[in-house]
Amino acid sequence: LEHIVDNEENIIGRTYYIYDKDFYLTESYVEDAERQIESRTMVRYNSHGKVSERVFADAAGNTFRREVYSYAHSGNMVKTVVFSPTGKKMRELRYEYDVNGMPVTETVYDYSEPEPEISITLFRYVYDSHRNWIQKTEYLMVDNMPEAQTITEREIKYYQ
Repeated sequence: LEHIVDNEENIIGRTYYIYDKDFYLTESYVEDAERQIESRTMVRYNSHGKVSERVFADAAGNTFRREVYSYAHSGNMVKTVVFSPTGKKMRELRYEYDVNGMPVTETVYDYSEPEPEISITLFRYVYDSHRNWIQKTEYLMVDNMPEAQTITEREIKYYQ
């Protein structure tokens, strides 16, 4: 149970989480202040315990979005497909990874318009001697040229 509060700490909603016997999240739902359900999310898993599908529904139980996930043998997610309420493919996201298991490309195919759009994001990393990234640069491909969007740096302290 998670409470949603306003600036005065009044409860204006609640999110409930439901788990199966193996402690996998199978459903969550949001209630408003009057305890009326606003939305639900159902989660399914593949045989390796990875999320394979998430279904988003409104208060009446009508699906307004469905996401299907695919994984490589390594366990890395390689594809996400987003479907509309009518089952039409709206977006497809494809991922590629480096030898450290970090995403290096994210390609988004947006089918919501009559002419599909493609956007590509590249990620480049600087790693420390423990193979943990200490700098990540995110680039958006614009006119086939990478444009840096964000640079994230982090410091990791190792204790003996």
